[in-house]
Amino acid sequence: MEKRFSVAICVALSALAACGTPATREAGIVPAAQAAVTSAAPSATPAPQTAAPTVAPATAASTAKPVGVVFTWVRSPVSRNGTGLVAVSTAPNVSCTILVTYKSGPSSAQGLTPKTSDGAGAVSWTWNIGSNTTLGTWPIDVTCGGARGHATFVVQ
Repeated sequence: MEKRFSVAICVALSALAACGTPATREAGIVPAAQAAVTSAAPSATPAPQTAAPTVAPATAASTAKPVGVVFTWVRSPVSRNGTGLVAVSTAPNVSCTILVTYKSGPSSAQGLTPKTSDGAGAVSWTWNIGSNTTLGTWPIDVTCGGARGHATFVVQ
């Protein structure tokens, strides 16, 4: 009876934690959380193996991209006369703007124009860093739909 009871407990607990490997079960070794229940009557006969718990397939709700702006790439540092690069992930097919601000104020560099994210939510910008750009760390602000993201990059 004790043997059946300990196997039943092992099966019941398998959804939370494995009941050990076949080798550990044969040796009577069980996870600490189960030791108090199953160690009372170690047996020479290995406990029957139980099937691993099944995992429900992902649903559309659980795989949906969170709405927001996530920076996936920021080139930094960048030299004067170099090329800045920013890539973000956001909701698919939304309008996005970028604002790069230097000591002198917002950049008007070619390439920093509004864009629309693709069907996967990806959007990126490249722009030239001027030869007179002040060295330092500068903010990058991206707005896509109603979501905003902030990052910095270094001009050296």
